[in-house]
Amino acid sequence: MFWKLKAWYYGRRDGILGMPPRDEETPAPFEQRVCAAAERTVSAIHRKWKAKDARLSGENRDREDVFKRAFKNYETKRSELGRDTTVGTMLPYYFILLLIGICEFAVNIVVFRILGENTVFTGLMAIVIFIGLPLVGHHVGKSLKHGWQSLTDWILYPVEIIITAGGLIAFAVVRRDYIANTGQNFLSINVAVWTFIALNLLLFVGAVVASYMAHDKDPDIYRFKKRYEQTQKPYHDIGARRLAWRDKMKGHAEEIKNSARTIIMLYRDHNMRRRMKASLKEMPISFKREPIINIPSFEFEEAVSEQAQEKWNYESELPAAWTPESDKEVSYETKDYMR
Repeated sequence: MFWKLKAWYYGRRDGILGMPPRDEETPAPFEQRVCAAAERTVSAIHRKWKAKDARLSGENRDREDVFKRAFKNYETKRSELGRDTTVGTMLPYYFILLLIGICEFAVNIVVFRILGENTVFTGLMAIVIFIGLPLVGHHVGKSLKHGWQSLTDWILYPVEIIITAGGLIAFAVVRRDYIANTGQNFLSINVAVWTFIALNLLLFVGAVVASYMAHDKDPDIYRFKKRYEQTQKPYHDIGARRLAWRDKMKGHAEEIKNSARTIIMLYRDHNMRRRMKASLKEMPISFKREPIINIPSFEFEEAVSEQAQEKWNYESELPAAWTPESDKEVSYETKDYMR
């Protein structure tokens, strides 16, 4: 508003004085001041954009390096195997594993109570088996699917199975003998012990089978694909953020330029009105030219990924436009010329 008042005042005054002269090609002093003020404000916007974009560019390079390494590993493994991973998502498997663990917990709570244990010991042992058996089953099933490729594998994995099964049986037998010496009904104790062994072994085998079915035969391709997918989104997101920040600052710069041109046109209009009243009807040559307001380049020094460009193009068309953190920054208005 202040600059519009200035345009009204200087336009009328210069029109009465016949300024600028008809043959003058240089813009009027008022126009030069408006252009200079606009360029200062635009330069401040550009510096602000460059400062933040430099930080985002550094993050972009870091994420790009990680993304390219992940993509290269995944593509190399896929080319080597001639196929993609057979595993879509592990969520159903994890749900099954959790379900097996819950069944383990429920079964062992009941069995330990039948064996005459106190509440604290019953809960602790049930929790240990609830966590331990599914984890061992997961590890054994995964190793069976990937194959035993070294002597260590041939020793370690059978030992895991033997220790798990043997531990359950040994623990149950010891408890049976201990409780039998207390004078309780031996038949009911025997039934409880073997029920304990059978149910736990059944659930353990279920965990092994579920793990075997859930994993890819190749031990690396699913991991490489997962890593590739995990790095892809952050990489494209940072590119979209850079585009959003660039477009926002460039838009502010264009607003400043358009506002300055509007003020100059207003000045010229008031100037010509006064000229006509003073019988100076010829328009100065400088009024026939567009105001020159230089705007620095808002182009990136390096290219942004096509996926990031597509992501930003898509999000910018949404009804609720995505806005980066920079939306909290102070915006530039025409009144900034007054500085």
